[in-house]
Amino acid sequence: MTWILLILAICSEVAATLSLKGSATAPALYVVVVLGYFASFVFLALVLRRGMGLGVAYGIWGATGVALTAV
Repeated sequence: MTWILLILAICSEVAATLSLKGSATAPALYVVVVLGYFASFVFLALVLRRGMGLGVAYGIWGATGVALTAV
């Protein structure tokens, strides 16, 4: 379950980041940006609460998010 929450955190962060670029032309996407980042941090907090180490969780979350956003 911890890994599923981490995947949800990553997907939420990537969706918010990709929506951030589109929000310049479609201001309605700001809602997706705010909700995406909020959900991402909530899921990440749940991952940490379940016992995954901060360095491991943040490293995977950050690196995977950057890689998926770049692709």
